Amino acid sequence: MVEELKKYTSCGLLRELSYKRRESIIPEGSSEEGIYVLEDGAVELYTFVKSKRNVLDLLLPGDVFGVISNSTYKTSYGARAITASKVLHISMEGLKKLGETEPGLILELFSSLLDRQAYLYRVFTLLSTTRATDRIRNLLQLLDKNLEERNIKLTVNKFQISSIAGLSYEHTVRCMSGLKTLESRRLRIW
Repeated sequence: MVEELKKYTSCGLLRELSYKRRESIIPEGSSEEGIYVLEDGAVELYTFVKSKRNVLDLLLPGDVFGVISNSTYKTSYGARAITASKVLHISMEGLKKLGETEPGLILELFSSLLDRQAYLYRVFTLLSTTRATDRIRNLLQLLDKNLEERNIKLTVNKFQISSIAGLSYEHTVRCMSGLKTLESRRLRIW
């Protein structure tokens, strides 16, 4: 889908944007609408609660995120690059025009958004486990499976894991020390 979408950069229906590591893609509270497709790199979705950044999800190449609204909506989350990243941004106007010429591509884009929601449902289901060690193990296994399916390598830190799992950093570190090492060639934890 990314390659198909890139064909429309020359006619102005979408923009290809590059971000440095830790650079904001969607600032929390932004009102810019549109869809982003991660072309390369890794992105984290986050929110702030009581001045503390909480990671909601990690996005990989091919993942779709953004805001679609008919009103003046401000996001309750932000997105930032955790590695050097490239995204395709499609504005609401671009989505409408692209839908007129390529309805199949728009359906594929929205299908990706629905797949993302299904993935997040699996994450939340796995994280509903009461034992912290099981939450972390389940999260790491799901992330590793996702990386394997896409043939991607990723380094995550324990803060990101603790935030997604809904645990304190200290609790996460203690729980992870009791886990058997995750044998993965794709996921590196530091």
